[in-house]
Amino acid sequence: MRRARTLLIGLAGCAILGVLAVWQVPQWLDWTRYRTTIEVLASATLGQPVTIQGSISLTLLPQPTLTAAQVNIGRGDPDGVSIHLDALRLRVALWPLIGGRVDARELVLRGPDLRIPWLVEPGVLQTRPPAWLAGFAARIERGRLAIGRLAFTGIDATLATLDTGALSAAGTARFSGQDWHFTARLTAAGADGAAGLNVTLDGQGRAVGLGANFSGQLAADGTLAGTIASRGPNLAVLLPAPAVPFRADGRLTVGGGLVAADDLALEVGGSPASGAVALRVSPQARLDVAVASSRLDLDGWLPVLLRAGNTIAGQSVPIGIDLSAEAAQFGGGTLQHLRAAFELAGNELLVRDARALLPGNAALQLSGHVAINGSVRPRLDGDVRLDAPVLRSTLSWLREAGPGLLPAGFPERLPTGVLQRAELTAHMTMGAEEMALRRLNGSVDGAAVSGELGFRPGKPPSIKADLAVDRLSLDAWLPAQPTGLLSGRLQEGLTELARLAAGSDGELRFAIRHAMLAGTAISDVSLDAAMEGGSFMLRRLEGSADGVHLLASGVLGQSGRVSEGKLSLAASDATPLTMWVPASWRATPALWYGPASIDVQAAGPPEALALGIGLAMADARLDAKPTIDLRSGEWKGALTLRHPGARRFVATLGLPDRLGLPGLLDWLGDGSLALVAHLSGAPGRLTAESFDLNAGSVRAGGQLTLDESGAEPRLAGRVNADTLSLPLPSAESDVPLPRAMLHGWQADLRVQAGHLLADDKPVLRDVAAAVTLADGVLRIDQFFATLGGGQVAGTCAYDASTSPPTLAAQARLDDATITGALGALPIDMLSGRASGSLRVDASGYSPATILATLDGQVQVSVTDGVLSGFDLFRVKSAAALPNQAAAQSGATDAMASGSTGFDRLDVAASFAHGDLLIDSARLHGGAGEARVTGGMNLTSKAIDVRIVLSPAVPDPPEISVRLSGPLDHPNRTPELANLARWFAERTH
Repeated sequence: MRRARTLLIGLAGCAILGVLAVWQVPQWLDWTRYRTTIEVLASATLGQPVTIQGSISLTLLPQPTLTAAQVNIGRGDPDGVSIHLDALRLRVALWPLIGGRVDARELVLRGPDLRIPWLVEPGVLQTRPPAWLAGFAARIERGRLAIGRLAFTGIDATLATLDTGALSAAGTARFSGQDWHFTARLTAAGADGAAGLNVTLDGQGRAVGLGANFSGQLAADGTLAGTIASRGPNLAVLLPAPAVPFRADGRLTVGGGLVAADDLALEVGGSPASGAVALRVSPQARLDVAVASSRLDLDGWLPVLLRAGNTIAGQSVPIGIDLSAEAAQFGGGTLQHLRAAFELAGNELLVRDARALLPGNAALQLSGHVAINGSVRPRLDGDVRLDAPVLRSTLSWLREAGPGLLPAGFPERLPTGVLQRAELTAHMTMGAEEMALRRLNGSVDGAAVSGELGFRPGKPPSIKADLAVDRLSLDAWLPAQPTGLLSGRLQEGLTELARLAAGSDGELRFAIRHAMLAGTAISDVSLDAAMEGGSFMLRRLEGSADGVHLLASGVLGQSGRVSEGKLSLAASDATPLTMWVPASWRATPALWYGPASIDVQAAGPPEALALGIGLAMADARLDAKPTIDLRSGEWKGALTLRHPGARRFVATLGLPDRLGLPGLLDWLGDGSLALVAHLSGAPGRLTAESFDLNAGSVRAGGQLTLDESGAEPRLAGRVNADTLSLPLPSAESDVPLPRAMLHGWQADLRVQAGHLLADDKPVLRDVAAAVTLADGVLRIDQFFATLGGGQVAGTCAYDASTSPPTLAAQARLDDATITGALGALPIDMLSGRASGSLRVDASGYSPATILATLDGQVQVSVTDGVLSGFDLFRVKSAAALPNQAAAQSGATDAMASGSTGFDRLDVAASFAHGDLLIDSARLHGGAGEARVTGGMNLTSKAIDVRIVLSPAVPDPPEISVRLSGPLDHPNRTPELANLARWFAERTH
């Protein structure tokens, strides 16, 4: 028993040692020396050349497994299939292996790298599985598959041949940066060598929800055809597209270097569409996508396309995309009939052709390329064509669609009548740093335009324009009416320019061949301006119209300071300038005949802008040097106006006719015109702080203020004149007085004059009066003057507000000394001391009517005076003659000429219906008495007066003379019957 037990223990030990030897010894053996034998065995089994570059080992337990590292399968032909394995583990049968035959049971490929040229050569993809795969399954771990330039990585899969002869595969792989789970089934080949193929693909991880199903046939030559259905929640995972859900069903073909999915019925982002996808791998890799949709969200597509790369499965592949849509949403508007064909290649998006109908019914056509530059700042460079019938609507949409693409406030801040339509072609450059239109040609608002436009956003933004325009209407670009220098529009314009210059830089050059402004044709308009560093520089503005040439330049600084400002206008005939002046000035055409020139210089800040103005026109020269506060509208400065002939200048202005004073020229007298004034002004207020006027014989000065802040303008101040001549209208004139001049304004003036002339004859001295005008009533109050050492006082009112106008006046004369004839009258006062009073009323529109309606009274008393026209002393002497004939002859001569001294003369007269009626007139003197009766028609100046003389003799006769006819040369008719009767009574 003991021996038997020892034997059993020995046998058991030997068995254990044998097992240990079988388990451990093979792995310590050097199998590398059998490399060639194993390579031959493996090549015969796999049907492909096998080369083992790494170590070889064999383990018998738990199952016989042959392991080889760094294995290459295939001939290494670049046009053929090649496989490199990190390690190949093959489970084999032990006894066949000992017998020199590899009987494979299971194959594991670890880290395989399978490279297959594009499926173009027959037999590359076989429809029958290899014989060595018929008896077992193959497993792939961390594999890589390259078909042409397409790469699949991270492959973990199992391959098996089914009892039906079909080949199945299932596993996971990574393609184009996404993880996928796949299953495939390749049926047994038919008589024609074709086999059915079904493939299912499902996304994993970020691609979850994505999937595709393929069902088709693999032909004997390796081409593939069938149907494909795909779906997913995010199209951006597959293509350069927005992250929208999609579905696609269509036909798939593979072969000849091309994978094509066509006849696709699509649903992208809820919108139905159709399209096709083609991936070409040989001879050059390329992906083409075509999508046609009824509507498209371009706001979602465009940013993606501009950021899109062209890498597929780790390879840079050109991608061509063709998009079309009946309607596309973009930038808050709808684009119609959109079609865009473009290509992604490298860092560039090539736009072969893009067309759309933009908001505003504008047709756009674009081609060029977009430099994507790493998807940070895309830049378009290409050719564009735009036909915009409603341009402003299109520009408004473009401003919203591309913030920062257009200048701020554009086009809303432009006048409403401009940029209405355009037809343009240009080479466009557009990016985050610039938008430029070069080689611009076409028309804007019907006018031909060419040149360049550019806008560069930033701080500050930059604008560049260099345009040539064939014709342009400037009325739409300028205010409707010309504005005055002090109207406030100048400040608004300079403020706007300063704001624009402070907010942007720019270069502006415009050449306008034909321009229209207020119906005037302007030729060869040239503008050269710049904005830089907050300054606006007008280098040159030039143009000509109807013989008038304009030239302007200057600089507007950051704070609104003007420097080097210059403006000049020169015309050989000033008539065209009438369109820029008030309509009332145009009624004086003589002023505008002949040459004229205006020169203006400007410098200074807005609160103290100094101007130098020179105007030469109609032989007159005006020079002004005002300083203006543009912010408050206040200004002040000196003005000088000179002309060699005052009468001629006033006639040129047409003032006699406009004022209804035909005698105005005679009133002025001969001499030149010189006006020197120191003026100041504010909105609604103009003040002549002092002025000196020399116009012919008129010398005047003083201070005046025109206040327009109220309901009506008001003129106030004082006027001092050396000599003031009254331009009296003709008494026979039926021309209405210019009463319209008395409406619409007010006046309050103090007037003083050293001498007052009437018909160029001195009448009064040291004249002072208060002249007021209000509500159409002209009043002269506080009238005082000196006449012959006496005092004249009175008032006068002309009321033009009534119909007809009325006139009322009253005056008083106190203790005036008469030292000469009052006028060339048949009966005139030569000397004496006079006092009197006057009161008259009248109504009417013309001087003749006023005289015809004159009513009132006049009283005059003269003492110690001399009266011409008859000689009462000679009448007395004639009455003393003893001879009647001699007495009558002497009396007749005495009543025809001579003068009469008197102690007192009292006259009382009245005005009635245009006639002067002598109510009573009595003269007392040492030679006797005289009485006057009769009157005169003021309109015709015809008199009918009877003078009755009573010489200082006892029981004197009444000797009379009758004056009738015109006042200046009346008929004298002596009446001597009483003298004859008196002589007859004395002789009896």
